[in-house]
Amino acid sequence: MVSRAKQQHPKQGLLLPAAFIPFAEESGLIDAIGSWVLKEACLQHQRWRRDGVPIARVAVNVANRQMLRSNFLRTVHYLLSLANMQPGNLEIEVTESMFVEGGQAGIEALHALVAAGVRVAIDDFGTGYSSFGYLKTLPAEILKLDKSFLRDAPGNSDAATIIAAMINMAHTLRKEVVAEGVEREDQYRFLQQLGCEKAQGFLFAEALTADEAARFACERARVPRPARSGTDTDLQAA
Repeated sequence: MVSRAKQQHPKQGLLLPAAFIPFAEESGLIDAIGSWVLKEACLQHQRWRRDGVPIARVAVNVANRQMLRSNFLRTVHYLLSLANMQPGNLEIEVTESMFVEGGQAGIEALHALVAAGVRVAIDDFGTGYSSFGYLKTLPAEILKLDKSFLRDAPGNSDAATIIAAMINMAHTLRKEVVAEGVEREDQYRFLQQLGCEKAQGFLFAEALTADEAARFACERARVPRPARSGTDTDLQAA
């Protein structure tokens, strides 16, 4: 197992994705990184399920380049089989830029995932890359509202109006809504009043390791904490 020290930058420590993802995309490393992340996510779900952790679904951000590869769907099928994982327990997140960069090929790739039973979410929704007209035909079940919209809400009336309109539009199109960047109680209450199904942000928890996520989920569900580690390696591997 690789040590924690070797997983971090020798001088800057743990880096956020924004610090290295652009370089990975430019250099072509994003394919290898994306494949590794997707595999580890599926195997981690297998570990949690084995240990009785009540985490039903894992969501994985996928880069456009990775998504548009001809073998992407085949890779997803393989990893689901490897982890003995139901397709509905995997959520693939893409950004709106997919519809600019990928065009019809991107939309067809999303349709193929949905047909396979995998859930699809549009991450950072509303940042302006695509037309709302796409929503009529998009197979995505979930819209994740970009955190920039919530930053000034509910105190800023314009921001609050935009959020309310986006949630109402999504519901009219039978899409599930997830609000990103929830950091305060007033934001959470505001979203509840609008009927927003789900929210994520530092109000609930900061970024967690696999073991920390397992403990957090067990505490929320009021079930015994798992006795085993969520990061061991006695699982199936390619």
